[in-house]
Amino acid sequence: MSRRDATPSTKVRRPLQPQVRFLVVFLVLIAIGFGTIALKPVNDAGVEPYPAFVARVAGAILRGMGENLTVRGCLLTSPRFSVSIFNGCNGLITTMILVTAVLAFPATWRAKLIGVAGGIVGVQLVNMIRIVSL
Repeated sequence: MSRRDATPSTKVRRPLQPQVRFLVVFLVLIAIGFGTIALKPVNDAGVEPYPAFVARVAGAILRGMGENLTVRGCLLTSPRFSVSIFNGCNGLITTMILVTAVLAFPATWRAKLIGVAGGIVGVQLVNMIRIVSL
């Protein structure tokens, strides 16, 4: 009988590898996030009005730069151009994915909060620059 056979069989529970843990937490959080924004009350109160808010902010920036334009809902119109801002083009989904990834990342809560705050500002800033430069 070998030494291996003489040892009682015990299962040792190993913690998840950090990469596996990140992936599992990320997928759970992203499912919760998409499930939440798909709820009619959340969609009606937050998701649907958001593109119009982005259009108003972009319109204010462009007016501040001397552009003559009107904003109607999600539509920016000037004599030179017309731009519609729809869901999917407003940075909301990108922000949600980034926030989910930051929250799933193995870091301190302080670091996560800094990452979430900086990420939200960064994504929205880049998105606004993108819209204004169209």
